[in-house]
Amino acid sequence: DAGAGYTSYRWSTGDTTQTIVVKTAGVFHVTVKDIYNRVGAAPAVTITVVPPPAPRLSTMSTIPLCEGDTLILDPGSFKDYLWNTGERTRTKLVVGAGSWHVTVTNNEGCRGNSDTVTTILLPSPAKPLITRRGDSLTTQAAGSYQWYKNGAAIPGGDRQTCRVVSPGVYSVTVTNSSGCSAVSDPFDVTTLGLPAPRETDS
Repeated sequence: DAGAGYTSYRWSTGDTTQTIVVKTAGVFHVTVKDIYNRVGAAPAVTITVVPPPAPRLSTMSTIPLCEGDTLILDPGSFKDYLWNTGERTRTKLVVGAGSWHVTVTNNEGCRGNSDTVTTILLPSPAKPLITRRGDSLTTQAAGSYQWYKNGAAIPGGDRQTCRVVSPGVYSVTVTNSSGCSAVSDPFDVTTLGLPAPRETDS
């Protein structure tokens, strides 16, 4: 804005209005004339263009989550954040299905939109229950199994039934066809050599 009250304006862009709109980088100056035909020139103004921020949340377009899983979305370090859910925190905690994106503002006041991350929610299996028959531990049917003793995976312990060969704390992780897992409560085995319960005719 060169200011009001002059009879003519001549910008370095060729414009002849009092004000001009600048959208590109460059050096801009204006020459004016007053009612006495006197000429004046304003100091040049240098305009720089700062590219808008381009936050990136994820390279994946669809992220499956199992029930109980959490996903943290982080666009990086900026001055201000506005998620499509209305939150203004840097990170977004996702626990369910939906689409998520954020508008950020950098220190220069420029805004930019992130990519959109879409999550889907897959069902998890029920917590497995362990039952004991003699020196064998069994859980309910599932897609796959992994048995543990004292927190360590048992080699070959990938069946519905696990043979107990020594005392310890046992557990099992079951996985369904969606790839979601559930872990049993610990099952403490202190005594070996128990006979299996006899089945009787009803």
